[in-house]
Amino acid sequence: MLFRELTAGVPARVGISDGIAFAELHGSADGRTAKVGTPGSGWYALAVDGGFSLDHFGEDDTTEEITEILRELVVVGTAYLERGGVVEKPRSFSPALMVKVGADSFVLRRSLLDELRRAWRRSWPLKRQTRG
Repeated sequence: MLFRELTAGVPARVGISDGIAFAELHGSADGRTAKVGTPGSGWYALAVDGGFSLDHFGEDDTTEEITEILRELVVVGTAYLERGGVVEKPRSFSPALMVKVGADSFVLRRSLLDELRRAWRRSWPLKRQTRG
């Protein structure tokens, strides 16, 4: 399995769940988590704590390109586990998480739909009404 090769030297659990191949990366002393996954083609993602993700979509990627995309996501995930990231205040609606890998910075974002749900829950708390 490709994920076993890509995570060599990194504590990880690899497997398949609901048709998604994944590598769950471990190693953070403070409990941070990172998970790289793909259904096999067309979509590749890194998900970390707080609902942040780095997604790549590509329908015509070659095997070599897919391997490189997944390798990069594992490297970014490992950097997140080792050093964390910096949450930037949003210029738009959703905050971003910056993760540094060497001289490069990678921007992980939250789903806009999830952000709208969070805002709705904060604005419209469910209240139980009691009748006397």
